Amino acid sequence: MSTVTQRKKLSKGTWMLLIVLGVAIIVFAVLHFVGIINLGFIGDWAINFASFGTASGWNAAIVLAIPFIIGILFFYTLKAYFIGEKVTTIYQGATSGYNPMPTTPAQPAKADKETTISA
Repeated sequence: MSTVTQRKKLSKGTWMLLIVLGVAIIVFAVLHFVGIINLGFIGDWAINFASFGTASGWNAAIVLAIPFIIGILFFYTLKAYFIGEKVTTIYQGATSGYNPMPTTPAQPAKADKETTISA
């Protein structure tokens, strides 16, 4: 059996941006713990966001919906760009007749997708 994985391509600039963002998060966290900068306003924002949700039922729905929507968008991005769609195909070896090479079903070629075939 072989697995065909298709995922959208990320440009080199996007990869560099992801690396820079990851390094920046680590640097800001270290600078905060050392005491050079103060990131306490992020905690204040989180407390204010939770307090906003206790004011009424509509506010509570908003406070529940926003992280849910952000989670859906995060999972879609993860699935489309990093995990990809995996299709498992049956290995078609020399079961009968003349078959010089194993074949896999043809996948539609798309310019913005990357295809990986693994056995």
